[in-house]
Order: sequence, then C-alpha cells, then structure tokens
Amino acid sequence: MQPFLPPVTHSGGRTTVPVVLQDGTEVRFSYPSGLGLRLSGMETGYNVDGMEIGLNAAAAIKTDSQYVRNVTDASGQQLELWKEPKEPGNEHDIDVYAIRVGDWFVSLGELESETDPDPFPELRRLTFSVDPRGFLEVSGDPLATVKLGSANDSIEMGPVASLTVQGSETKSLYISRVTDCTGADREREGELRGPMVCKDGAIVQIIGTGDEQNWTEQVKSGLRIESVKTP
Repeated sequence: MQPFLPPVTHSGGRTTVPVVLQDGTEVRFSYPSGLGLRLSGMETGYNVDGMEIGLNAAAAIKTDSQYVRNVTDASGQQLELWKEPKEPGNEHDIDVYAIRVGDWFVSLGELESETDPDPFPELRRLTFSVDPRGFLEVSGDPLATVKLGSANDSIEMGPVASLTVQGSETKSLYISRVTDCTGADREREGELRGPMVCKDGAIVQIIGTGDEQNWTEQVKSGLRIESVKTP
C-alpha cells in the first residue's frame, strides 16, 4: 500500500500543499518550488486527554498484520479491525490493534481479548470518514471538549498531522491547530524547538536535527500559510 500524499499544486514558482486535519480543518501552505522539498508521506492524529484509544493514522500497516473481525463506529459503519504483530525479539512489545477506514489504518491501542463483544467502547462515540481528496476525518463527543493550546505550548492538543520529507528519516513538517500565535518565534522552555510559521489558528513547524538547522531555517524563510479553513 502506498503512503498517502496530499494533492500538491505548482504555480508561479511556488508549491502549495493542502492538509486536512482529522477535525476537517484545512491548512494550505506553500513554499518556493526551487527548495526541492519533496514529501514522501503523511500521518495524522488527534491528541485528546482522557481517551482510552489512540487516533494516530497512516495509510500503511505492518507486514503480517491480521484481520480480526468487523467493529462499528457511532454511525453504525462497519470497520475492519486488524492486529499488528509484535516486534520479533522484543519481549516488551505488545499487540496493537487498528481499524481500517478507506486506505487509512487508525491505531487504537492494545486489547485484552479479541472475543470481547465491545472491544473499544469509545468507537461507538466516534464517526470516521474519508473526504473526496482522501483525507481522514473523525468526529464525535470525545473530541468536542478538546482545548487547543497556543503556538508555544509544550504539548499540542487537538488534531495534528506530520508530513515526511523524501530522502530523510529526520526531516518533517508538523501541522496543528492553536488558539493563537503567541510565542511562535520562541523556543519552548527547556526543549529544542524547530522553527515554525503561524497564522489564523494553525502552525506549520519544520522538524530537523541540530545538524539540519540550516535546512530548517531555509525552509522557514520561504514557507507561508496561505489559508486556514475550519469546519
């Protein structure tokens, strides 16, 4: 299965990337095409306090994963439940279960018993869908109480996305919603923070190692958020 890539466009010497977060927010950003920045995949998630399941999603699943059975979400939609295998030789690894939504696999967490008639109760409070462009969206009561933080908060809450950069295991672009852009040009206290751009309730952060600081600063100098549309 191929990684999911946003449908980028090129015009006027700039490359524009639309990203739809799991709550339906669309963040469009662009950068000079001459940067040679090519994306190789996208993952999404939803950071929520108190939820017993995770919502990290990718258009891929581990080799040798096994289909278990179908489960239902709040809309009554039938979703495939899959078990990802433990890492060979790692005695501390656990079986992780994921549901399939279109081409996306949403990692929920571990499960005590596959025969449990209601293995992940919170699924019955969430609805999963894929929009016409292929982006995963999630809605439901558990997400309605999420409180977003400002651009300089140490932990992003709410919907997030990560875009990997082709040819690198350490470079990426990280997108999330925020309440405001206060502190967007500062490092978080006590931790190294990549440079970012912030506008209209969204940030795009450029992630790289210390050795890649020149690259992150170069990308930031040409990066701009074109629009943010909330549902």
